[in-house]
Amino acid sequence: MIPYPVMRRFTMQLICAIEFAHAHNVIHTDIQASNIFVQFLDRSLIESGYLVRVPIPHQDRTEKEYTPRLPLAIGDVASWADHHLTENIQPVALRAPEVLLNAPWDKNADWWNFGALLLELYRAIRMFNGRIPRDGHDELKRHLSEIVELFGPFPQALLKRGDRDLVEKIFDEQGRIKDDYQGHGPPLDHKVWTPGLDRGAREDFVSFLQLVMKMDPAERPTWLDMLKHVWLDAVQPVPPQEEGDCSNPGT
Repeated sequence: MIPYPVMRRFTMQLICAIEFAHAHNVIHTDIQASNIFVQFLDRSLIESGYLVRVPIPHQDRTEKEYTPRLPLAIGDVASWADHHLTENIQPVALRAPEVLLNAPWDKNADWWNFGALLLELYRAIRMFNGRIPRDGHDELKRHLSEIVELFGPFPQALLKRGDRDLVEKIFDEQGRIKDDYQGHGPPLDHKVWTPGLDRGAREDFVSFLQLVMKMDPAERPTWLDMLKHVWLDAVQPVPPQEEGDCSNPGT
């Protein structure tokens, strides 16, 4: 689990990185832990700390070029905001509601994806998993049910934009899941979701997730609203003409 001071700063930097992409007409569409690069100020910690606990891969350091023995692959597919390269976006467990419903999506899909990932990074707990069965296939209905359990029924405005057949098959008139007899899990502010946090830290963090992960993408906050939230408290009052700058959030 990432310590609070580190996670707080980490979150600010991720917000600014995503906003940088959005400001340049790019939607990331694939925000997950394996796509986050972390720079070590002291690289010796890698060998003295991490690698003493895991096997060190064999490498001939006399080689002129130091190359990894295992192949590395990066399979990201970002998208232009005004020209989607694919509609099949985001890691399944981190997909925004509008993407799950095959509804139109925009840059705000990144923010839901980002919010769901934060819990995984900060507390090592996955928010949604669709109760994936042994054969590994994704259970869309169960995934949607998990979202309802934590964030309430789907708003009608969003359901109207989704795939008609899918919506009619899965949702009732109240935006809840039809024939969902599964036992409801604990609410998001329960300590089972945020182990190791005291009550104050838990309330602030969960409040931040609830701000970012609005069901309707039109209601999701701006990057500046996120930085102003009490959990980060990263923005000091500035003149209105300077509010577009995300280069120096917090201390």
